[in-house]
Amino acid sequence: MKSNKNICREIRNQKSEVRSQKSFLSLKVVGLVIISILVGCNNPFVPPKPPIPDAPILLRPDDKASFLPDREVTFSWMPTLENILDTKGYQLQISNNKSFSTCVINLTTASRTYKHSFTNMGEYYWRVKLQVKTFNQWSNWSLVRSFKIGLESNSPPVTPHTPSPADNATDVSPILTLGWQ
Repeated sequence: MKSNKNICREIRNQKSEVRSQKSFLSLKVVGLVIISILVGCNNPFVPPKPPIPDAPILLRPDDKASFLPDREVTFSWMPTLENILDTKGYQLQISNNKSFSTCVINLTTASRTYKHSFTNMGEYYWRVKLQVKTFNQWSNWSLVRSFKIGLESNSPPVTPHTPSPADNATDVSPILTLGWQ
């Protein structure tokens, strides 16, 4: 049987060993921190943030396009090649002010197109951002484009209302004159 002195000596030795191991572990951690700082990591225990995905590319309508009221406007966009397989969805904003402080349309969709008919005349602005599946991270907003709803339009003309000659007319002069209002 061991004497009390021997038991006390063993306990002291074990405590000393534990202190040495703690000191070694502390030195190891400090060394890792120093190395990570030297190679550019701020905190080796926190994983770096993933890069922000690229903003989508706006396709149509063109910037400064014009449309007649009550005509359907098609908005379309696409992700960049880096995000094409990882895209989860998009957020579309359409506003009547450049700051987007209020939005006429603010929606999230999985589609790359959206159609809408505008009844109010004026200038509008639109932008899109995308969300990737990896980390559910959102991109920055795309470039902003504007378009106008009003009488000045680069849209195709509306169908004539009073065609001349009238449909199925029989007493028409051989000299044909077409006109509309």
